[in-house]
Amino acid sequence: MASLGDWDWRSALTTVPAHTLVVHGTVDPIPIASARAWAAALPHARLIALAGVGHFPYLEAPTRFFPAVRAFLADGWPDDAAVTSSP
Repeated sequence: MASLGDWDWRSALTTVPAHTLVVHGTVDPIPIASARAWAAALPHARLIALAGVGHFPYLEAPTRFFPAVRAFLADGWPDDAAVTSSP
């Protein structure tokens, strides 16, 4: 992970006007706290935490991932998408 650098984009995210769906697996090697921080920094974002899913939710849990994305792309929020107010 250290080779990826030490980037912190959270302050820039506060200016993104688009609705954003953040999807993160609870067993992803990248800590879910990072997804919560991104969702909290984006003014119009919600987070879906997929239990028991790793880094590739579209492969590991397609029956949960794709319906959530379809609902979002249809201009709605998936039922389990949560507003995240703090990391």
